[in-house]
Amino acid sequence: MFTSLDALADRAWCAYILRCGDGSFYVGSTCRLRERVAEHQAGRGARYTRWKQPVVLAAWFACQSRREAQQLEARLKRLNHSQKEMLVSQKLSLCQGDGGQAAQQPSPEGIA
Repeated sequence: MFTSLDALADRAWCAYILRCGDGSFYVGSTCRLRERVAEHQAGRGARYTRWKQPVVLAAWFACQSRREAQQLEARLKRLNHSQKEMLVSQKLSLCQGDGGQAAQQPSPEGIA
């Protein structure tokens, strides 16, 4: 399933992956993705991302509920760096046909 960031409802729950300035990843969940990413970028997000600037949204996955988003967040956090890198690069390769914009996301169904 593919979801456009523009089509994401303002209060829709999702899990997301940020790429930090040092190459590491940060995983979270929220019902206000745009605002949460802006908080991370301004240094007002999680303590981890405050010291890893700049941060950019690498991937996000729309969920049906808060519970689903938090469960997906937990599964994403269990992935090692290489697995997260593969998931993010899969998203980027899918989006290249869309002018290189990172506006579509693959379904995270294959996540352990």
